[in-house]
Amino acid sequence: MTTRRPLVTALLIPLAGCQLIFKLSDVPVDGSPGDDGGGDDGVVEQPCWDEGLTNNEDLDLEVDGCDNCPAIKNDGQANADGDEVGDACDPHPNLDDEILYFEGFSNLGASSAWQTKGGNWQIQDGQYKQLLSAGDAVAVHGGLYTNATVEIFYSGVDDPTTGIKQAGAYLWTVSQTPMSQTPPGVRCFESRKQGGDQLVIRDEPNTFEVPVQLPGDRALTTRLRIVSKPEGFENMIYCEARRGDKTLAPIMSGHLSSPGYVALHTTGTRINVHSVFVTALKSDE
Repeated sequence: MTTRRPLVTALLIPLAGCQLIFKLSDVPVDGSPGDDGGGDDGVVEQPCWDEGLTNNEDLDLEVDGCDNCPAIKNDGQANADGDEVGDACDPHPNLDDEILYFEGFSNLGASSAWQTKGGNWQIQDGQYKQLLSAGDAVAVHGGLYTNATVEIFYSGVDDPTTGIKQAGAYLWTVSQTPMSQTPPGVRCFESRKQGGDQLVIRDEPNTFEVPVQLPGDRALTTRLRIVSKPEGFENMIYCEARRGDKTLAPIMSGHLSSPGYVALHTTGTRINVHSVFVTALKSDE
């Protein structure tokens, strides 16, 4: 495993990337690179977690595979608990998390890892886009994850002139990827309607859901996260969102954490997914 080093050649080579977790007050998501707010411009020496990811999504000093928060600019790589996940995006600041998957969609071949149903899913301009405004569309990643936290950054949800526009993510707690029906699991999504926007967490298949008002400018990139086994609530899953400087407190689901698949979905809208990041508590937790 290679030790991470500062990206000293950053000014000499072009760095492609779109824009794409618990230090919320320090993380802008309006499309401009942010800062981890730690005041440390040095880079912590840590192993790379995937040497094959050589893009630099967040335009900090580390390429994605050597970045402990690949979607958030954190030049200092601050990591108080010493696990694989940096302070700027750690869903369990006092527990041992590992990075399982990151995709910033800089490579057209990345779509091969996703199984789709409905819509028109294409990688364009460094984003995974669903291009149709009508009907339901789902894209399921092929990995099976246990105790996972899934985080997506997205934009491009249609403003509602009629009806309701929904876009977000699933954590499907099943051992296979059925595409013919909605499997059991937790769905976290933004619901846009003319009267305002809501963040909704829904337990499938019983469709029990909790909606809360989602503040912030619709034009900004939205950060959406589903966290399994949050500290203090080890048998639950919660959902949270942020737009611009507006942060929504977590809303809880009673759905128990278990192995499952990560999915993206839309209903009646397009979406531009900037990145997908999956971490998990290590198995001995």
